Amino acid sequence: MLTIYYCKQGTNWYFLNKSEYEVWVNVIELDFDTAINGESEANIILLYVTDRVEWGLDVIECDKGVYVFKSLLNGLMFAIKGDKITKRMSPLNYLHSV
Repeated sequence: MLTIYYCKQGTNWYFLNKSEYEVWVNVIELDFDTAINGESEANIILLYVTDRVEWGLDVIECDKGVYVFKSLLNGLMFAIKGDKITKRMSPLNYLHSV
């Protein structure tokens, strides 16, 4: 079973950017409901869940956890507060379909 994470319209996505000289966060408000790690070309995976993420000068925190995801396609990382996430088990087993 695969856990699929979802968020609703109005959810802030905190993109965790890093260059050779700078670390910064871009906040983008999603304008539609979406499956975060569903069947996406970006191949998004959950990296970890924590109470607080410090990135550059920004702090992202939530008592329900901060979920940090990464796109395997382009390496972009982003965080979403746990109070904006729901999750469901997918009946599909992706390991057997490869």
